[in-house]
Amino acid sequence: MSNGFTIEEPRTLEEALELLGQGDETVRVVAGGTGLTPLMRYGFFQPTTLVSLRHLAPELGGVEATADGGLRLGAMNTLRDLEDSPEVAARAPLLRQALYRLATIRLRNIAQLGGAIAHGHPQMDLPPILLALDARVRVRGRRGSRWINADDLFLGYYETAVSDDELITEVVLPPPGEQRAVYRKVTPRTADDWPILGVAAVARRDGGRVSEARVAVGALTDRPQRLPVAEAALVETDPTPEQLRSIAEETADSLDYHHGPAGSVAFQRQIVAVHLRRAFDAVVLGRGGQGQGER
Repeated sequence: MSNGFTIEEPRTLEEALELLGQGDETVRVVAGGTGLTPLMRYGFFQPTTLVSLRHLAPELGGVEATADGGLRLGAMNTLRDLEDSPEVAARAPLLRQALYRLATIRLRNIAQLGGAIAHGHPQMDLPPILLALDARVRVRGRRGSRWINADDLFLGYYETAVSDDELITEVVLPPPGEQRAVYRKVTPRTADDWPILGVAAVARRDGGRVSEARVAVGALTDRPQRLPVAEAALVETDPTPEQLRSIAEETADSLDYHHGPAGSVAFQRQIVAVHLRRAFDAVVLGRGGQGQGER
């Protein structure tokens, strides 16, 4: 025993799932522990058993191209593993760009992909990026495996579609094709702070017109969200800078805001409009390069 809880260290995925499948809500998985440890330290969660996944890294790790040109990311990769991966740099540069400015290098050396997703905290960089990249997440339980689209994954504050008796085993990104992608973030203090806004945008052009657009924002509410108003306005158009500004303003007007730590409603609406416009300039017009962490 240690501090009132037991630590189990299964050697196989099946053993881990058996431990999680007992219907006990005080049994919790721990991988890097960067999300769970603060909850325990401040008394928000008191486990009876922690199921360590450290022996499953060989089974649930790895980064590899899929047969169709996409990318498979094992859930036990650290964020630093992904940041340093040549495959991620080649096939998912948007993800690598965001990881480079996600928290600190010390945290990225510990935090793991599956845990960062399952944690479900709304003020994180990865959720809107996964939505914009049209990612799929595979989960395993004692009843078998299933796929969850990123659009359906995040349900609310610290809540995802992953059940308590399931584990995320991998994330799959579709082939990037000929697309531009950008991630922009606004932080309240330093560039490695939690975002108060994250904007991820991906667009493809065909014959001079936008043929596909995926736009998502994070940190505004209790979950990341796609922006169908913006996507519909961009597709099948060849917009000018002035039209992109108008689309950004209209999209910002369509969102719900709440006064809080991120600032007033007026401030939030303004930063959304500004960073949507800059993201649109980057992915539609090729202006501005990669988004930067901003304060």
